[in-house]
Amino acid sequence: MTPDEVREEEIKREYQKALKIVCKNIREDKDLYYGYQSNIACIFMDVLENAGHKFPDSHKLANTAAKKFLNMLIEEAKEANP
Repeated sequence: MTPDEVREEEIKREYQKALKIVCKNIREDKDLYYGYQSNIACIFMDVLENAGHKFPDSHKLANTAAKKFLNMLIEEAKEANP
């Protein structure tokens, strides 16, 4: 491996460690989970509004999408890094 490839692998391992810690904290801390959920849902709502889509239950759709995203993220991280 070249020095650049070695460094790239080191960065990848550090990123994986950091993501594991973040996901563990999101999974275990309900307030942190809710904070991430709220921020993701707000972005989803912004995207809907910017695209000209308005639904009476847009906030419910946005929160459902945010929860699905977070649950998939934290479960995949858990399975990849038991």
